[in-house]
Amino acid sequence: MRLHHRKVKEQDFKPLGVEGDLGSDWVLLDLGDVIVHAMTSQAREYYQLEKLWSVDRPKEIEQEAN
Repeated sequence: MRLHHRKVKEQDFKPLGVEGDLGSDWVLLDLGDVIVHAMTSQAREYYQLEKLWSVDRPKEIEQEAN
C-alpha cells in the first residue's frame, strides 16, 4: 500500500482524502478527478468490485480473460 501513496507524492498530487492506513487491507486515495483503490489480493477477492461494473462480454473475451 505504501508504494501507491509514494507514487502519488512523487507526482506532487495532494490527496483530498485518504481512508485506510499501512495495516489496512484496502486503502482509498481521493485525488479529486480520480479515486484510487489499493487493496490486498485477499480483499480484492472478497469484495469483487469488478462485478459492480461488469458488463456482458462475448464469451471469447471472457475465456481469454481466464
